[in-house]
Amino acid sequence: MKKPQIRVHALTIPFKLEFTHSQAKRLASDSLIVEIAADGTTGFGEAVAREYVTGTSASAAAEIAGTVASIYERLDLSDSWSLADISAKLLSPDWPAAELPLLCAVEAALLDIFCRQQQVDVYTLLGREPLRNELRYGGTLPMLPPEAAEKMLGAYMQAGIGNLRIKLARNSEYNRTVLQTARRILGDEYDIRVDANAGWSVEETLEQLKLIKDFGISLVEEPLGRRREEMCRLAGAPESDGICYVADESAVTFQDLDQIAEDGTFGMINIRLSKHGGLLRSLKMAATAERYGLRYQLGCHVGETGILSALGRVAASLMSDPVYIDGSYDRHLLAQNIITEDYSFGYGGIAAVRRGQGPGYIVDRSKLDEVSSEVYTCT
Repeated sequence: MKKPQIRVHALTIPFKLEFTHSQAKRLASDSLIVEIAADGTTGFGEAVAREYVTGTSASAAAEIAGTVASIYERLDLSDSWSLADISAKLLSPDWPAAELPLLCAVEAALLDIFCRQQQVDVYTLLGREPLRNELRYGGTLPMLPPEAAEKMLGAYMQAGIGNLRIKLARNSEYNRTVLQTARRILGDEYDIRVDANAGWSVEETLEQLKLIKDFGISLVEEPLGRRREEMCRLAGAPESDGICYVADESAVTFQDLDQIAEDGTFGMINIRLSKHGGLLRSLKMAATAERYGLRYQLGCHVGETGILSALGRVAASLMSDPVYIDGSYDRHLLAQNIITEDYSFGYGGIAAVRRGQGPGYIVDRSKLDEVSSEVYTCT
C-alpha cells in the first residue's frame, strides 16, 4: 500500500464546568485526534495524554507527531491491510506505557478505515456480538466548592444516576463536608466510591479511611499511585479491612496487572481505553483481570470526545462483567463535539448499544477544524 498521510490535531474544547482533582485542574478538552488517510479512505482516532497516568506529555508537538508515525511503522502495514494482520502487534506487551494513548488513537483510526473499506460495523469487524444492548453509566463529582458540589449532586439525583465516584482531597475537612452533603442528598444506601488520584501518603490514607468508613464507603481508588512497596504496606494494615482498593495509575500495562495479582494489593482495576492503548488491549485487560479474580470497571478520561465515547460503549458491551461504567459525558461536559452522533447518556445513565455505524462515530471535518488549536503532519 502507499505511504499514508498522518496528521495529529490538538484540540481545545471548553468544558461547561470546571473539573478538578488532586492532580489537575481542567477547563477544556485537550484530546489529540489522529487522522490517517490511506488507500483512499480516512480514519480518525483519539488519544488523551495524561503525564501523571502514563507519562505521556502533550506539550512536545513534534515529538508526538513523530511517535505516531513510528507507531504506524511498527505495525508494518506495507504488505497487508487488515485487522487480523496487526492484532498481535497491537496486543504486544512490549509497547512503552508513554506510547499507549497514541497507540489507542492509531488503532481507532485503523478500525475506522477497516470498517469503511469493508462496509461493516466494528462488531462484525471483530467477529463478536455485544453481550448487552443497554448500558448504565455512573457519574463523577470533581473537587468543587461546597455550594457547587451540592448543586451538582442534586443534578445527578434528578438525572437518576445510580452510582457516583467522588474525587477527594488531602484536606479531611473538605472530604467530610462533601461526603456529608452527598449522603444528605443521595441517601445512605446510594452507591458511592471515592478517588484520591494518587494524592495521599500511607499515613494520610489510613487517616482518611476512618472518615470514609463512617459514610459507608468501601471502594477507594488509587490512594498512593505507583508506589508498590507502600501499597503493599497499606493493603496489609488492619485499617484496610473491609476496603477494596481500585488501581488506576498503578494499572497501565499487562505487566502491571500481573504484579497487582501477585501482590494482592488491589481488588479492582479501572480500565480506560486511552490509558491501556485502545479497544483490543482494554478487552484483554478485562479478560486477564477476570482470570486473576479481580473485578474491573470501565472508566474514561475527563474531556474525551465522541470518538472515545463511542468506542467506550463498544468496550462496555463486549466486557463480561464491568462493575461500573463511566464515560459518554459528551454534551453534559463539552461545549461542542467533533462527531455527528450524540453519545451522551440519558436519564438514569441509560445508553443504548448501537449497531451498523462502523466504529460507532463519524467525524465532522468542519467541527474538527473549528476546535483544532494546532495540526501537526507526521513525516
